[in-house]
Order: sequence, then C-alpha cells, then structure tokens
Amino acid sequence: MTESDVPLKPPPKRKAQANPLLRAAAILATVVVIIPMLVPFGLVGVLGERFGAYMQPRYTNTDERLNRADAMRRFALPKDPSIAPLQAGLAFNALQPADTRKSAFSLVELPSRADAFWRDEELEPGLFPKARPTQVRGLPNPNLILGLVPAGFSKEEREFLERVATAPIWRTLDSVTRAPAVDMLGGRFRLPYPDSAHVFEMPLSKFAATKELAYASQVRAAYHLSRQQRDSAENVLRSIVSLGFVLIDNGTTLIDESLGAILVGIGRTALTDYYALTKNPEATALKALNETKSNEVARAAGPATRSAAEARAAMIAIVRDSTARRGIRFEMLTMLSFTPCTNLRELAFGSRGDVTEAIQLARKQLPRYPSEVALIDLSTRALTREFPPMGRPDAVIPQFLLGAASFASGILQNPRLKGCATLMAFGQPLG
Repeated sequence: MTESDVPLKPPPKRKAQANPLLRAAAILATVVVIIPMLVPFGLVGVLGERFGAYMQPRYTNTDERLNRADAMRRFALPKDPSIAPLQAGLAFNALQPADTRKSAFSLVELPSRADAFWRDEELEPGLFPKARPTQVRGLPNPNLILGLVPAGFSKEEREFLERVATAPIWRTLDSVTRAPAVDMLGGRFRLPYPDSAHVFEMPLSKFAATKELAYASQVRAAYHLSRQQRDSAENVLRSIVSLGFVLIDNGTTLIDESLGAILVGIGRTALTDYYALTKNPEATALKALNETKSNEVARAAGPATRSAAEARAAMIAIVRDSTARRGIRFEMLTMLSFTPCTNLRELAFGSRGDVTEAIQLARKQLPRYPSEVALIDLSTRALTREFPPMGRPDAVIPQFLLGAASFASGILQNPRLKGCATLMAFGQPLG
C-alpha cells in the first residue's frame, strides 16, 4: 500500500460559534420577559405565608370596648319607625363637614349642612374660666361643664350655652339617633361606585367631627340642667349613647365600630356625672361599669393565630357568622379577597372554594341596602382593581417589583399578579 492509498482523514469539525447578537438577544429576552414573569410568583412563594399570617384578625381591644358598650343599650333613646334608613343616612352625612379630599368616589350633594359654629370659632377668653377648652377650641371643657351647674353661670355664659343648646344641628342629629336603621353609605356616596374606585381610598366619616357632637351634647345638657330641665338634660346625654350605637350597628368598617364604642363611653361617663349630680341611683351602677375592665376576648376572633392557614380559617369563620358585628364582617370580606397572595395555587387560579363559599354566604346575609351590596362587590374585587398610589414613588426596589409584576400581569392576563405584588412591595410584609 502506497502512501497515496492511505485514506485522508477529514479535518476536524469546528464548533459552531454562537452569534453574539443571538446570545445577547436571548439574554435580553430572559431579562425582559422571563424574569418579570417570575417576580410575582417569587414574592408570593417567599412571602406568602408571612403575608397570610399578617392578615389575622386583630381587634380584641375594640371588641372588648364593644362588649362593654352593649351594657349601655338600655340608655339609648327610643326609635322612631317613621325615619327611613336613607333619610337617616343623609342626616348623618349632613352632620359631617364637607369632604374636600380628592377621591374616585362620587359624593352625594347636599343642599345644606348642619351648622356647628363651635368648629370655626374660638371660645371668648372671659367665658367659663374654670372649664376652658380642651377637646374643642370653641367649647368649654365638656368633662367639667356639668359640675359647674350648681355654682351657676354668668349672663354671657348662659347666652353661650343657649346658643349651643338651640343650634339647628340637633334636629338633624335626632333624625340619626332615633332612626331604627341608618344607610350610612347610601346617604354619602352616589351609586354605582365608579370603575376607578378602590375600597382602600373610600373616604371615612370624620372621626373628630363626630366626637365633637358628643362634646357639644354635654355642653347642651348643662344648659338644660341649669334651667332645671332634667328630662331634657338626660335625653341629651342619652343621645350620645344612641349615636355610638348608630355607628356600631350600621357602620361598615372597624373604625366605625371603634368610634361607636368611644362615643358610648363618652355618654356613659357623662351620664354617670349627671346621675351623681342629680342624686339618681343609676350613678352607682354606671360608676361600677366605668371602672370595670373587661377580660373577655373577641368571641369571633378566637385564639391568637400563628399561621396563614389559621388566619384564613378565622376570617372565614367571621364572615360566615351572622351574629358577628357588621363592621368587622365587612372588613374580613375585604381581607379574604387577598388570600390569593398567600400561596401560588390561588395566585395562579383564584381563591379556593372555602373562600368563595364564605363570600357568597355573606352576599346573602350581610347587605341591607344597594349601597352595601355595591360595597361587597368593591371589597371582594379589591385585589384585581387598580390600587391607589401606595408607598414612596422614589422607592427603587418596590417600584421595580411592581413594574415587573405589572408586565407579567398584562402578559398572562392575571390581575392578581399585580395586586399581590403591590401589597407585598409596599405593604407590611416587607416593612
């Protein structure tokens, strides 16, 4: 065999060199498409359990105050069945100062609002030197004013007390406190709620303005007592208790419930002072009630929760409980709408049957008016609606997470991705 007969070996094949442009494009696609897709799932995967545990009901202190308030129901004023719920709701709205805050919600336009002159005026320096203003700048100290009745008032002080006692606002308040039921939402907001509205930005009642009515009522009662009109003075103080129960029984938020309990407490203390001053034996019972510290925990809340599963079960139990307080049930409905943020399965496919069944049951049991039906629709869709601005716009990492989740949410047509990322990027779990 000659050298020419030896078969030539083919040259070794060179490995194909990847096109740098294709490699860059693949990397770019990973960064631009795949990573944003992973962001919301990664957030829920890492923080879902923590977020779920954070959702546990926390209102034991409020419930204790509400339990104490219930003992005052016999001091509430009699109801007038001729007052319709919407009429009372409009009256409650008229008791509030005009709301100038920007909001997506459309407010009911009232022809006029009840005048409370003490909100805008300073109490003259020479009036009530032993009861100068504390809670409200235009009113004498409500905690001291009844005690000054036996010593008497000056002519100018009597004129001031009469001005408070005869203010037109009290006719409006009577329409609220004597109503068997109050449509608080229907009296304040126009239906339907706009698509741009989110339950997180729903304007709340003016906390301070409502408490001012309780303080002014004590001043009003001092006027009647100084004129020996004891029945009128007592009914004025009982109206504070009645106003508290309006919020407790008709409110749709935990804040409504809490403010109601505070108002009942103000009325309880004022009635205690009044009964002691007039030698009424009710003073002893009310004094004991004022000094009692309730050790009861919230019946609906149950034991302290330790996990997302326990928090979930507690919320479902509250929503399903027809005897639980209305404001708390409304609050828990909103919280239940966020359960897809606690696990990957519900993030991808929506809430499981235990949540949807509880919500459907509440839809049948809880709302009394179209305004409350609309609130339930708003609350149960809170996760999938556009959230109001949250957090600082210059917070780089949260804004990046939200941007990535928004992209993924649009591509996959799953608004839960953006909603959960918003809560976790700007909410307590990352705090």
